[in-house]
Amino acid sequence: MTDWTWKDILAVLRIKNPTKLTKQGQEVFKSNEPLPQNIYEVNATHKQHAKKFHRMHYVFKYRLFQPIVMLFEMTIGKYLCYKPANVWHNKNILVFDDMFDVSVREWIAKYLSNTNDGMMAASKDKKSPETLDKIIKDHPSAKTLMSLKHIMVTMLLYDNAYKEFMNILMFNLTKGMNNAYKDHKAVKHLLYLHDNPFDVNYFLLGRILQEDKGKMPERNADGTQTKKTRVTFRDA
Repeated sequence: MTDWTWKDILAVLRIKNPTKLTKQGQEVFKSNEPLPQNIYEVNATHKQHAKKFHRMHYVFKYRLFQPIVMLFEMTIGKYLCYKPANVWHNKNILVFDDMFDVSVREWIAKYLSNTNDGMMAASKDKKSPETLDKIIKDHPSAKTLMSLKHIMVTMLLYDNAYKEFMNILMFNLTKGMNNAYKDHKAVKHLLYLHDNPFDVNYFLLGRILQEDKGKMPERNADGTQTKKTRVTFRDA
């Protein structure tokens, strides 16, 4: 069971949008200038993006969604299922449950540990099993992910309609992912780690990675590809 407290809920409710706290930031909410290439929006103005991001990130997520998830597990947590029974008809749910846990740990080790996250910065050995266990137990984002998993797995186990949808979804996801990457020479993913949503290097490397089907070629100073052996893009 995820260990939520009223203090956690209040802490989330107090989070404010730093952009709205400065005069320069407030001007962004009025600007009709086109938004440069970024990780969030396509064909939007600064004003459109700022308002939408504020509503989704600071109002919906921090005022509604996350507090509700916390409160939900606090109140009915003892009724949730935290480990599916190991029986044949739960095979896909067990795979989902196990891979979700693996993914959260990998997300902490490869993503959070490479950001300016305060809790990760305070950790001496960011990728040790002890650190990963502590982050899963104490980090609000990691705890929210685990709460969502617990709620979803319980729904699947106690409603056949959702359970069979999950079975169909997982098989289709497997086929879809295999099809999406069938022409790639390597399956690599470029993590977005910059605090700024307009990181030019990310989009440059990402475009090269997509063009070369998972391989990063050596290039000349002018950007043209060399005839040397292609090199594998390093895992994110």
